[in-house]
Parts: sequence; structure tokens; C-alpha cells
Amino acid sequence: MPHIFRFHKGSSSNILHWKPSSKITSTDIIAVKDKTDVLSSSAGSSIPTPVARMFLFKTAYQLMATTDSSTSKGIYAGLVSESLDLLELLYKSGSNSNLFRFEKWSFDPSNPQFFGRDHGHQLLHESFRQAASQKQFSQKLEITLIYYKEGHKEILIGGTSPFTFVFTSPNFRRKKAEKAFRNIYGLTSNEPLFAGHYKQLHERDASFIWFVEELMRQSGAIHSFEAFHEYVINTRKQHERADPGRFDTPAVELQDIYFGTDIPLTAGGVRIQQISAADYQTKIDRASDFKLDLPAGSPYLGKGLTPLFLYSNMDMDGQYTSPSNLWSNKIMVSGLAYPETTIEEIRTRELPGIDSIQYPFLSKFDIFEKSLVTLPGYELDGERFETLIEGQNFLLPLKPLFFQFFPVEMLSRYVKVSRRLPYVGAEPELTVQLEIPITGPTMQKRTITLKQTYKKDPVAGSEEDREKYPFVAYQGILGIFPFIRAEETHLKYINSYTVASYEKTNDGDPLSGLRFLKKTGIDTVPSQPLNRSNYGDLNMKTTYYQVRESFELIQLLFNKNSGSQSGLIIPKFKPASNGTEEYVYAIDFGTSNTHIEYAYVRDHKAVEIKPFEINDGNMFMTMLNKPQTISEQDGAVDYKDYTAFGADVDAAKVISLREFAPFQVGRHKGATTVFPFRTATFESRSFKENARPNLFSEINIGFSIDRDILVFNEGYQTDLKWQLESNLNDVEKQNRVKAFFRQLLLMIRSHALLNNKPTCNLDLLKIAMSYPTSMDSTLKKDLMGYFSEEMNAIFNISGGSDDPNERLVEVTESIAPYYKLQKTDSSIKHDIYCNIDVGGGTSDIVLVNNINEREEKVLLCYCNSIKFAGKQLWGSVSDDFDPQDNGFVLFFLHLLESKNKNNHEKLKNILKEKNNRTEDVVSYLFGEKDYNFKQIFSECKELKIPLLLHYTSLLYYVAQSCKQKPLALPKTLSFSGKGSEYISLIFDSKEHLKMFTVKALKLFSSLPANEAFQIQQDPKPKEITAQGAVIYAAKPLKKDVTNIFEDDHSFQSKDEMTIRTETEIYLGLLDPSLLKSGQSIYNDFLEPGEEYKSVLANAVHFLDLFFGNADIIKGCERSLNINNLAKYRSFFIDPKQPESYLLTGTLRNSYKSALEEKDMQSPVNDSPFFFAFNTSLIEMSKFIAHEAIKEKSV
Repeated sequence: MPHIFRFHKGSSSNILHWKPSSKITSTDIIAVKDKTDVLSSSAGSSIPTPVARMFLFKTAYQLMATTDSSTSKGIYAGLVSESLDLLELLYKSGSNSNLFRFEKWSFDPSNPQFFGRDHGHQLLHESFRQAASQKQFSQKLEITLIYYKEGHKEILIGGTSPFTFVFTSPNFRRKKAEKAFRNIYGLTSNEPLFAGHYKQLHERDASFIWFVEELMRQSGAIHSFEAFHEYVINTRKQHERADPGRFDTPAVELQDIYFGTDIPLTAGGVRIQQISAADYQTKIDRASDFKLDLPAGSPYLGKGLTPLFLYSNMDMDGQYTSPSNLWSNKIMVSGLAYPETTIEEIRTRELPGIDSIQYPFLSKFDIFEKSLVTLPGYELDGERFETLIEGQNFLLPLKPLFFQFFPVEMLSRYVKVSRRLPYVGAEPELTVQLEIPITGPTMQKRTITLKQTYKKDPVAGSEEDREKYPFVAYQGILGIFPFIRAEETHLKYINSYTVASYEKTNDGDPLSGLRFLKKTGIDTVPSQPLNRSNYGDLNMKTTYYQVRESFELIQLLFNKNSGSQSGLIIPKFKPASNGTEEYVYAIDFGTSNTHIEYAYVRDHKAVEIKPFEINDGNMFMTMLNKPQTISEQDGAVDYKDYTAFGADVDAAKVISLREFAPFQVGRHKGATTVFPFRTATFESRSFKENARPNLFSEINIGFSIDRDILVFNEGYQTDLKWQLESNLNDVEKQNRVKAFFRQLLLMIRSHALLNNKPTCNLDLLKIAMSYPTSMDSTLKKDLMGYFSEEMNAIFNISGGSDDPNERLVEVTESIAPYYKLQKTDSSIKHDIYCNIDVGGGTSDIVLVNNINEREEKVLLCYCNSIKFAGKQLWGSVSDDFDPQDNGFVLFFLHLLESKNKNNHEKLKNILKEKNNRTEDVVSYLFGEKDYNFKQIFSECKELKIPLLLHYTSLLYYVAQSCKQKPLALPKTLSFSGKGSEYISLIFDSKEHLKMFTVKALKLFSSLPANEAFQIQQDPKPKEITAQGAVIYAAKPLKKDVTNIFEDDHSFQSKDEMTIRTETEIYLGLLDPSLLKSGQSIYNDFLEPGEEYKSVLANAVHFLDLFFGNADIIKGCERSLNINNLAKYRSFFIDPKQPESYLLTGTLRNSYKSALEEKDMQSPVNDSPFFFAFNTSLIEMSKFIAHEAIKEKSV
């Protein structure tokens, strides 16, 4: 019996010698049992042509269709597995041109040189020609070669087949290894394709099974792909019962795979498609157990696919992308592989463990920063910034992206912080724990707990410090103004901020910038950093960021370790909302000092008038640091020091006080600024170069001028009003005033919004602005125009119901105090009232008389404003910046030399610099208790004489004005203005002051004094003007307007009092006949004219009356405790040549210097009477000082 070797079972075994057997059919092939166990690619490498390869794969499907695919591991199982791998790869991402390149071959059987001219090429052509003649090809043989790419590398992975849709190249796996391609993943994570692990159809993703079955449902597919069809049908029959869910998946949305010029990928006339990216993502969104469980209020809700949360080797069970694809704890998720930082980039991420599947996910590296930013010696203020632990001295080490998914206000729910000191002497460690909620269809709600530990200087390579991250040492501090935010739409215009950065330049890790973000964590708010100062002596620089809309996060950026590091700050802005009540704020914008009072209005009356103050409850500027609680009087008094920045950045205290908004205002403990404050600006060097300088970046109110005057005197500017008067077109001087107004109005707006008893309606708020009567009309118009411009911008006033003319109330400095005093003593309205408001540059004098005229109630105010004020005592004669040109300062300097060497040296050095106006130096010396400047008047009582003459000359002016009008002498005399404080230095008691005043008024006017005469002297005279302005603005009187075309007034309602102001300057002419019927101009008073002679003669007459009255001299000597007061007449008038004052001497020099400052053709709006005393009283102080220094050997 012959031995016959065959794979199939033949029907006849009785064959002798070489005889033909029966034809082998497909039925015989099905009966072949595959018992090989070698790699499919190796077995197929002997198949020389693509066509033969197609038939090989067809045979494999024929065999596997009748085999238990769950147990078969032979060559044909491998061939089927590899073709399914390729088909799955195409189904997943066939349209990805970064992964695939397609090359279509359409065979031309008539061209023997189709493949080339060589003999081998011709043999290949013949084999293709024979194949094309077969039924399946119908003389049309087309193959699309499929190349797989990785970067710039590519390899042939296979091609299309009319039998099995695709087949693989026998050399693919070898080439893949040779070119070091990474593993290729399909739809199942952590299970690479083409890796020798055979995987049949029933073991694959359910959606892919649906796809393969869908291929067979296409027209013509069953006949052309008969073997493939049988394999698919038998697979369902064999495995559906065991795993019904895998064969019962919802339909998949497919899309064509195109290449070239829109050529669809086909095989045997059937289109090979891929799953739609959107559909696949939707299925992941439904199936995954690792989706973020976003809370209500999450900014990401409704923005698309819910991201997954994954991290390397995550040891959690659950469906990953589909019910058949579970998460594997072998999957690595590396930050290096996923450098995306924006939400748009994250949406295009490819899921780890599965190639080319784009679906958003987050990981640990998206949330945690690689460094912890520490604060230099201070703790974060938990009342004003979000903190996670008591004594937090670090920034939040989370990336802003976290807040795209979890609301800022829920921070503490998800993030916990703990400190640890491993052992004594070890570097401190801080661990941040993150609780990430996830959810899914099978595992429901769960929490992923992540921890990241930070340590100062972790040791690289140390097992103990493995996965511990370093500190970044921030050596600076930030400030925010204003620290309020509005949510009401019509009030959102207030959400505009300045953020100040003060940073050391010689220590720590330098700040590379700030980012301001919305609560979404991804939306940034534009900001432009402007570097202002670099203090070399303090090793600190200042930068200001102008942020024009609201923000919830501040990200501090650092460049360290060749990368960007950052930390987050979350401000807890004070909420601001519009209230119900009308408020009035009054600004007394003085030459030397400015003051603000305010009140709310009920029934047109100012209620609870208060000075502008800022305390713990209504602070609208804040720094990062937690304030230090200071206890005094054995704990009886506690207050907070908001300037306690710690030793490392202590210099920032000085700078922030100098360049930024004040912390607190008032006379309480902890206040850094007191109102009234010096009318000054502090400017950067770039201020002059900018047409519209930025507030704080280049200029701010100089609240710290008195504090700085002896240590830092560059950049301060005073005398703002009168600087502008010298050149109204000077843009620099205009900007100086505008910036001063802008900051003041911003502070008022913030203060008003934080009033809660009662709440302020910002739309009803009024501002009263006082001005001196002597102010030139053009200057007044410009100043009020600048103020109105800034007010309209700060309060968003555009006209209409918010008419700026209704909300800005003008009131003269001379009238305002009357309203304040009338409120406390209503009887003053029954008689003549006089107020003298002494400022730094001007004094305003008003005489008020209530009259009935034509049955009308009229408040008649005779207003006078003169440039004879504090400057005429505390200034210099010839050089405004030479304090030693003033007798008071000169004497004090010598006095310090003998009493306090340290203070003497400090003052001496600053005086040498000549960077400060003399009156600014005097103001500082009066304000500093350590210097005790007032002691000069006890050490040298004669220095009171210039003060006495200053006051007396004002009384002379009042007396002469009453005589000229004529009016009775006032029953009530009051003083206001910071400059009037000197009056309390002259006499020992208020009684002496009153006695002297009555005597002087009677002497100078020859009128009887009111028997009930009284002096209203407030201990805070500067406040009176602002308080009166508040009362006036609550219900401004109707102005009695003079009809310039008729000698009459346009009267108002009989039931309503009107106010009529008349400016009638007493020119100081001794001879009344020289008075003109028209308007005088300054040119009329030039030397040697008659007016010049008359005014100087009147000055001499005044001095003669004063020094010649024995009662006055005797009383003054007694009260001032000085001897021989009368001798000082000779300082002004030479007794040997009494008429020489017209040609030489102190009075003439003073007169001429005052007149030189005037425009000769301008109308006279300042009394020439005081010209003779413009500098002569300062000269007198120098004379007395020199005498005292010589006599007392000071």
C-alpha cells in the first residue's frame, strides 16, 4: 500500500507510481488542520508577490472560518490576526496623514515593462497578468499600498485586497524593529498590535466588530469577500452567546478614508472606512469610568467632552474607552509626552496606551506645579486671599487650568495641605493633596487622591527625596488697588486695577512676570507691566500692572531650572454694589494741604459729617502680607500693622508708602496717612516724557512727602495749583494736577462703595470742590475742567440724568466755613460774620451779612482772596528751595546743633541738597514730634513777632474792608485752613487772642466792636472748609446772578434764600481818591506811580498804628513775654529817614518782588496792600534769628 503525504483527507488512497490525484477543492482546504506554531510573517515571507500574498490571506480566512478561533494559534490564525490589526488601525485612524501614506497601483496588463525592464520585473508582470485574468479581478487589478509613518520614518505595512480587504507585508515587523518604531496601539489600551499576540475578531473592541460586520453588509461584499464573510459569520455564531454585549453594540458613525486628491480607500469596490472621531469620542464619553465628576458651577460644563483623569500606573479598575477596553495599571502617562498647556491643545490629546485616539484628559502634571513658590518672611493674609493652611507662607502650587474644571470658591473641597519636618535639622516639607472626583457608568462616583511633596533643596538621586519638588524663593510682595469688585452690570466699570510689584534685586528667584486670569483658569486679562523705579540703595525695584477688567487669579511666573515655574494667588475682593443713599464728598484742594469730609444726605441736609478715613473695615488697598497685631498698654490697645512685611522685604514698606495708595487713613493706630495731607505728587523720571502718564506707574499723590523729606526728596512736587497758573498750557503741569485728581477720585469712589451704614448710591454721589476767590478765572476754569474730566471718567458720567454739572458743586473757600459754623451756632447769621481761611498760598476772607432785599432773603457774601498766607511766613525770600533763607529754619538748625547732634546732621544734609521747598521742610518739621519744631518759640520768643504781624495785617485788611463797604465789625470771627494754625502759637491764651483782636479791629477801623464778639477757633481749622462745603453741597443755594445788562439782580423764589457773592478787593490805597471807577490793572501800581506810593504809605500807616499804640504793645509784650516790641518798627522803617521806604528798604523790596510775579496788564485780583509783606516778614524772621544766634550763642 502506498504512503501518501497530503494536508487534506483524500477520497482515494489506492494510487501507484506517479499518477494524478483528484482536484483539490475549497472543501478539501477547509479540512486542513493548521498545526504550525511559527510567526505568520516568517511563514509568509516565502510568498513572493503581493497577489500571492492576497491569496495566502484568503486561504487563512477560509481555514479560520471553520476553526475554533479561541484555541487556534497557528500560522493562519496569525495571518488573520495581523490583517485584523491593520484593519483595526485603519478603522481607528485611517485618515490621519501623520500615520498613513497610501499609494495606489492600477496594473496595466498590456505594458510588459510596467514594473521595470529587468527579467525579474517581467516575471512579476506575468504573474500579475495571470492573476488579473481571474474572476475576482475581472482584468482590473488594483492594489493600494499602505505605509505606516512615525515622524520622518515610514515602512510598508501592507495593502488592500479584494478577498480580505487588507493584507500585511511579510517584512513589516522586521522593518519596524530595524527602524526602531514604537509600539502601535489599536482600540485596546496597553495591548500593542503586530506584536505576535494573536487576537481574533471576537476578542476585539465591540465597535470594531460592528464595523467589520458592517463591511459585509455592503453591496457585493459577500460574494467578493466570501472567505472573510464566512469567518465573520462563524465568529458571531461561536462567541455571541458567551459575550452578547460585545456583539450588540450601538451603530457607529463612519467616515471615508481619503488620500491623494480625494481618492477613497477601497478594496474590491467596497470602501474601507474609519470611525468618526466625534462618534468615537462620544462613545468614550459614555463608556469611560474615569471622567471628571464636574461640580455645579464648573466653568467647563457644557463645553464639550468631559475630560478623563489619568496618571501613570493608576491602580484603579474601570472601563477606559469602551466596555471591552479596560484601564491597565501598566499604562504610562508622562508629562514629557503631553506638553500641552491650553485647553485647546488638551482637547486634541491622544489617549495614553492607545495611538491616535484624540480625547481630552488631565493628569497630575496638568494640575501640580513643579516647584513651590515661598514668600519671604511674611504670611499670606487669609482675610483677603485664599489660604489652605494656618500661617501659609507660600503660593498655591496649582496650575490655573485646574480652575477650568473646578470652581475657585470650592478650592478647599479639593485641595488640602500639610506640613512635615521629618527630623530635627531637616529641611521642611510641604505636601499638597488633591482630591479629584471621577464618575462612570460601571464604577459610579469615586475619588482619585493625588499627593505631591515639596522640599527646600531636595537632594538629587536621593531615595528619600525621590519625587520631591524644590522651592522657588520669591523675594517680593504685591499690592492691589482698589481691592473691590462689582458684579452688577452697570457698575462693572469700577473693575479696573493697579497691581504693584515690589521685588528685591539682589536675592531670591527673580519674577519673570504676572498673569491675570478669570475664574475659568484659561481666560487671561491683558496687562502691561511698567517698570517705575530701581532703588539701588534698597536693592528693590518696582513694577506696576494696569489691569482694566476683573480677574480672579494672579499667576506669578519664574524662570528656573531651564523651565517656567509659577504659583497662584486668589484674591478675595470685597464685593461692591450700588446702594440707595445720596452722599456728598467735599474736597478742600489747598496749596499746601488737601482735606476731604463726607456725609450722607437726608432731606437735603448733610447727616453725620465725617473726615475721610480708612480702617480695617473699609480698606480698599491691600498687600499680600498678613498684618501683624500690635498690643500696647499691656494689651488694652490692639491694632493691626499692615506694613509688617518681614525683614526680607522690609524696604517695600517705605516704597509702597511712597509710590502707592495708602493702607489706612486717619488718626487711629495703624493708619499710615492722616488727612489733611500735603498737596503733593510723587513722580518717576519718565513722567515728563508721557503725554498721559499712568497713575502709579509714573505718578501718584505724594502721601509720604513728610515721611520722606529727610531721606528721599527726589520726585516730589508741591504748589500744584500755582505751578499751573504760571503756564496754563504746560502739559506736564496739567498732567500733574489731573493725576492728583484721578487718584483722589478713585479713593473717594472706593470709599463710597464700602460705606454700609447707609449704603451709597454711586449715581447720586456729589462732590463739592472749593477754590479761592483770588484764583484767576481762567485757572479756575481749567482746574474745574480737569476735575470734571477725571470725575466723569471715574464715575462713568456721560451727561443726561447724570449731568456732571449737577454732581460737581463749586464753593469758594471763604464761604464754606460759614455753613459749618452756622450749623453749630445758628445765631451767627443775625450779625456780621467773618472767616479768615489761611492756606499755604492764599488766604480767603469773607464777610457775611444776611439781608432782606425787595422781600427776598439774600446771603450777601463779600469775598476776598489774597496771596498772603503760610508761604509769607514759612517760605524763602529769593530761592524757594533754600530753607536756610528762612529765619525759623535757620534758628532751628543752630538749636539742633546744641541739643540733638543726630537730628542736626540729618537736617543739615537735606538742606544742602535743596530738593525741597522751604515751606515743605517747615511742614515736615511741624509734623514730626521727634524734632519738636515748636520749641523755637520758647527758645526765642521774638520769633513770634513775624507771626503776630502776619495775623495783625489780616485784621487790618478786615477792618479796612468793613470801613470801606461800610459794614459793622463782625460779631463772629473764625479761622480755617491749615495755615491758620500758627495763630494759636502767638498768644498764651484764647482770652489774650480775643482781647488783642477786638483792640486791633477797633484801632484799624475806628468802628465800635460788637459787645458779644467771639472767636470761633477750631483745633482742626483745615477741616472746617471741607465740612462747610459738605453742608452747602447737600442743598446748594441758588445763585443771585447779576444782570450785566441792567443795574439789577435776577431774583429767585421768595421762599428760597439766594446767595450773592461780591468780590470787592481792598486795594490798600491810603488815599481813597486814587480809587478808579473801573477795573485797575497791576501796571497801575508800578513804581513810582501814585498808587505805588499810596499802598506803601498805607503799609507804613499800618505799622505806625500797631507799634504806636501803647496798649497793644504793652499787652503783646506781656502775653508774648518779650521786651521792647516797639523797637522792631525800625526793621521796616528807618527812624532817621522815615520817608526812605519809597526808595529803599524791606517794604519796597517785598512790594516789588510780589508785583514782578503779576501780569502787568491783568486786572487786579489780589490786594497790593500785602505786597509790602510778601517777603518782609521772612526777612524779619532771619533778622531775629541772627540776633538770637549771636546773643544766645545757640
